[in-house]
Amino acid sequence: MSNQPQGVTEEQFTLKDVILGLISAKDAVLKNWKQVLMIVLLGLAIGWGLDFYLKKPPSYIAEVTFNLGAAGSSSGMPASLGSLFGVGGATDANIFTGENFFIWAKSSPVMERALLSHVNVNGKEMILANLYIDSSDIKENRWKKAPHWHDFRFTSTKVDSFNLRERSALNELIEDAANATVIEELEKKSSFMELKVTTINENLSTLWATTLLETVDEFYAEIQTTKTRKTLNLLEKRADSLSRILTGSESRLARAADQSSFSVEVEAPARLKKLTRDTEFVQRLYLEALAGAEQTRVSLVREAPLFTIIEPIKRPLDLTFDPGKRKYIGVLIGFLIAMIYVYFKSAYDDAVKEKKLQKQNGS
Repeated sequence: MSNQPQGVTEEQFTLKDVILGLISAKDAVLKNWKQVLMIVLLGLAIGWGLDFYLKKPPSYIAEVTFNLGAAGSSSGMPASLGSLFGVGGATDANIFTGENFFIWAKSSPVMERALLSHVNVNGKEMILANLYIDSSDIKENRWKKAPHWHDFRFTSTKVDSFNLRERSALNELIEDAANATVIEELEKKSSFMELKVTTINENLSTLWATTLLETVDEFYAEIQTTKTRKTLNLLEKRADSLSRILTGSESRLARAADQSSFSVEVEAPARLKKLTRDTEFVQRLYLEALAGAEQTRVSLVREAPLFTIIEPIKRPLDLTFDPGKRKYIGVLIGFLIAMIYVYFKSAYDDAVKEKKLQKQNGS
């Protein structure tokens, strides 16, 4: 009959076995404490070295909180004009709702226009893209293995005239600037949004955040008021055309009036009456076109979305530093390697002792 208690098999561990195992592990660590300490210190040294050589410069964070006001309706435009030119009572803003706005705000067309904007730096006007090349860490990171890009500068802001090299450089800047830019909702239940820019240069962070927000505002207003601006353009062209027709009609009417004073023709009064009627009709159309254009301009102002700055960029900007976590990771990895070393060394020592005992018993 086995002396082992019921319910406990040879494969099962008891609490006593666990405690004995922990004591054995502690004894093994204490026995090899010099090797354990050496391996942990080696991991610390490697991690510290990586922190030193891969240390990033401090970054400046520019934050601005804003609210995007909804565009007004085109109620100032007469219904007849709206139906005639395809402008309804509300502006279509589906692409700017929800997550669509955040994706659009960091899209290539918006980032491209912002980078190619002119900014004033210490009283000197320059293209923002050139400032980004000089003041960001793109040379040390993205262009580290491409030194031929370090001296590149944009001389024009007309994208259509860019060659392949200029287009490639702009694409690189767009991607790098997008990584440095975050646009998100401030809170789920709030309509406030936050734009955050992080670069290694305080002036660049401020200028990029300001310029990007202005570009988004400008671009957004253009898209939101496209239909109304087209309507205004048509009305202005119609008013110009009617103005030329009215001028000609008034000239003919004046000449006919002068001639009718000395004419004895029977048809003269009828011709004068007809010219007067035509002139009055054209004049009425011309005044309606002017009124429609003026109302459309008012509607254009109402439809333009309003960007309200809730919390502007504060100066000086907040600084972020590289915490240097690699040394802690090095210590952890060193400790794990030390435990593995102690385990295999203890197992090896036990195997050697067992073999010696077997030889002694055999002799």
